[in-house]
Amino acid sequence: MERLEEFKNRTERLIFRALEPEDVDWLMELENDPSHWLVGERQLPLSRNTFLRYIENASEALEDAGQFRWVIAADSNPVGLIDLYNYSAVHQRASVGILVLRNHRNKGYAKESLRWLIRYSKDILQLHQLFAEIVATNEQSIHLFDSVGFERTGTLKDWLRRREGFEDVVQTQLLL
Repeated sequence: MERLEEFKNRTERLIFRALEPEDVDWLMELENDPSHWLVGERQLPLSRNTFLRYIENASEALEDAGQFRWVIAADSNPVGLIDLYNYSAVHQRASVGILVLRNHRNKGYAKESLRWLIRYSKDILQLHQLFAEIVATNEQSIHLFDSVGFERTGTLKDWLRRREGFEDVVQTQLLL
């Protein structure tokens, strides 16, 4: 088991870092993309000031906030985000979210990022498990989680409302 001071927030190609104020324009573009919104959760773009306040508070510890978001950077350029959320210290688990920008997909960044996060979650956070809930029609994401060892453990029927109707969600887990 690696100690925190020995653990690297990087892989050969990628760096994982906290959000910085300089990320505000990039984060606004990513988060204000309507294709990432679920019906009923948000229907309007958020302001620059809202994102600046979010970034200021994003440095809270995982234990305090129940979540933490890393910027995935390649050659110092942000290419995506990876999150731990729904963190439970008692049950030693957290949910995983990942989003890689369209123009940076199919380069192996998501798989490399998930492998890094799995190692971090096991060796540094000493979590027992990670889980993810993936829209059933997102076959690429389901395959990604399968490829790093997550197991499909269930399906939530008609779980998410979209403009076209309701969609199932595939539940996945990885015991560390």
